[in-house]
Amino acid sequence: MLNIGKLSCSDSGCILPVNTLIKENIFCEFHNIKLKRKSEFHITIFKGKMLRLIKKTCSVKKENELYKFLNDFNFNFSLTDEIYFLKKDYGDHIRYSRIIRVSMSSENEFEKKISKIIGFDYSIFPHITTHSFSNIKEKEDIGIGIQSESDFEKYRCE
Repeated sequence: MLNIGKLSCSDSGCILPVNTLIKENIFCEFHNIKLKRKSEFHITIFKGKMLRLIKKTCSVKKENELYKFLNDFNFNFSLTDEIYFLKKDYGDHIRYSRIIRVSMSSENEFEKKISKIIGFDYSIFPHITTHSFSNIKEKEDIGIGIQSESDFEKYRCE
């Protein structure tokens, strides 16, 4: 079981800090690209496109209901042995990430409840980004936003 910190929500999204010591090398290599260990580990509940969609479509009342649900939810995650590499071209830069998949207890119920609150389909792809790389230095500690299985399939590398 992973030791998860207090839910942190801001204008950029909601994440759960991972307090469990994950022993990873400082660097790892993929297709001759040297990825660096991230400065912190977290599990994303939502960010980016999903956050913008929630802000655009949900009333303040619905947002408050969502944040109450998230704060009250008993999150339980376990590390799996599934490790993947991702690549995304942002136009002005390219990012690579190495992720470890985590299993989430009650994942289906969690997704259904959030979908009901916000009024549209929500999905989570629970994972921890352990290493990242970008060809722009300021972005080298930033992972690739993966909210769903389809995002994962889109950016997954072999």
